[in-house]
Amino acid sequence: MLTSPLSVGDIVIGETLWAGTKGLFSGIAILTVCYGFGIAEGWQPLLALPVILLAGICFGAMALVVTSFAASYDFFLYYFTLLVTPMYLLSGVFFPLDNMPDAVQQGARLLPLNHAVVLVRPLVTGGEVPNALPHLAVIGAYAVVAMLLASHLLNRRLLK
Repeated sequence: MLTSPLSVGDIVIGETLWAGTKGLFSGIAILTVCYGFGIAEGWQPLLALPVILLAGICFGAMALVVTSFAASYDFFLYYFTLLVTPMYLLSGVFFPLDNMPDAVQQGARLLPLNHAVVLVRPLVTGGEVPNALPHLAVIGAYAVVAMLLASHLLNRRLLK
C-alpha cells in the first residue's frame, strides 16, 4: 500500500474503519441471535450498532498503536495480557462495577470499554439509557488520539 499514492495516515484510517466494520458485522450477528431468541425486542437494540462501530474503530486504532511497537507477532501477547484482559474484567463486561472497590470503579471509568458497555447493555436489554453524549465523546476521543498516535508511530517506523 505504501507504494501507492496512499499516505500512512490514509492506511491508518482505512485499517481502523475496517476494524470498526468487522466489529459492526459481529454486532449485527449477535443482535440477530438476540432477536431470534427473544432477548432483544423492538427497535432500541438497533441503536447499539453505531456505538459498536465507534468502539470497533477505537479498539482498531489502539491495536494499530500496539502494531507500531510490535517487533514480532508474540508482542501482541503483552497487549492482550496487560491491557485487553484487565479491561474486560474491570470494565463491567462480565462483573458489575458497583460491586468493585471505588478505586477500581474510578479506574474502569477511564477505559473506553466501560463507556461502550454503559451504552450498549441498556440498549440491548431494554434498560434505562444514560446520557449518551459523554460516553460517545470518551470513545471518540480515544479513537482520535489513538489514530493520530498510530499514524505518527507507523510513519516513523515504516518510512525510516
